[in-house]
Amino acid sequence: MNNSKTVASFIRQLQKNTIAINQIPEDVYYDSKIIAVERELNLRTFVSCGYDVLRNVFFVNETITVNDEDGEWDDEEESTFLEFEDYYRYLNGKIYGNACYYQCKFKNEDIVKYHLDVDRLMKMDHLTDSTIDDYSEERFRKEYNEARISAKKIKYNKQRLDDAVEKALLIEDEKHLVQFFNRHEDLDYLAHLYIEKGGEKAFRLLMENINNGDSPNIVGLEIMCFYFGAEKVSEAYCYTANGLSKGTYYKRRKEGETILNSLLVGNWTDRYDSGYDDKYGLYYARHQYINECGYESHQSSMNRKGSFIPFNSLEELAEYLQNDLSECDLSKAPLVEIPAGCKTDNKTKINMSVTYPYEIVNKVQNKDYYYSKGLEDSVVNKMW
Repeated sequence: MNNSKTVASFIRQLQKNTIAINQIPEDVYYDSKIIAVERELNLRTFVSCGYDVLRNVFFVNETITVNDEDGEWDDEEESTFLEFEDYYRYLNGKIYGNACYYQCKFKNEDIVKYHLDVDRLMKMDHLTDSTIDDYSEERFRKEYNEARISAKKIKYNKQRLDDAVEKALLIEDEKHLVQFFNRHEDLDYLAHLYIEKGGEKAFRLLMENINNGDSPNIVGLEIMCFYFGAEKVSEAYCYTANGLSKGTYYKRRKEGETILNSLLVGNWTDRYDSGYDDKYGLYYARHQYINECGYESHQSSMNRKGSFIPFNSLEELAEYLQNDLSECDLSKAPLVEIPAGCKTDNKTKINMSVTYPYEIVNKVQNKDYYYSKGLEDSVVNKMW
């Protein structure tokens, strides 16, 4: 089946309500015709758009209707664009809605080509935010519904992560593995789970990726040493990147050799960033090596970022960190109580909207969410 017939087939299914957005394959997910139909059917609705000066990208936030075994619910989706042309085309020119273009420098050719009202755009320097000043029963219900949606998002994101890991394990060559990880850069735990389950095949393909000189690597040398040991990684390291200038080649090879030699002689110490990730409902530890000069390994130009190690509970995280929760960010964690005997410091962040001890006075539904007495502005989310 060619691509046009595939797109037409999915459009018919959307119109008949026999398929949900989250069930459309990645290769046609952003097809313009499919997007247009989703908007016509109110399965994809606009929330906000604009320019993110920190990431240097244009963005579009939308609400999409997702359908799974738990039924139909709304999810939030962000699409990003490096080029204004792609951003403009995606929105069909409707770039003046709830938008923010703070510090955006529009190209002259884009201004002329799309007849942009630059004065109007530059006045859009913040997004509209709705506020609720009262703490009525309606707000309780709103926050409760948001908590339910959050739980469904967590389930959806975890399933997406599990599916990505299984697909990654089936890949047999380095080139396709790189392409796969590039398409799933938002899955922070993918590298850890792939290494954990992939064993020797994962080691071979990841070292091939490093030796080929693709930058940034899927994971860096430091992470490979963390999982497989510096001695084994050193034996497999053979930087043979092609297409680089002689200076760049020797610089990158030397950088890798320096890292490996330092790890072999023990010039680095372990450090962990840790906390709670409300996107997946998981606690995490991100490992880094720190040398005597304070250099953090994940800042290497040859590395994407540190590997995120997931944990299902705070107790599991605390045990892994040997009961040291210093600088641990738990500000978004639901109903957190620090396990007895754990070390904390003034940089440990805790969700202060919940005070202990507390009394549950209104059991809402399915043993999942509770209102807490004396905390009228909070819906306490207790994960079971």
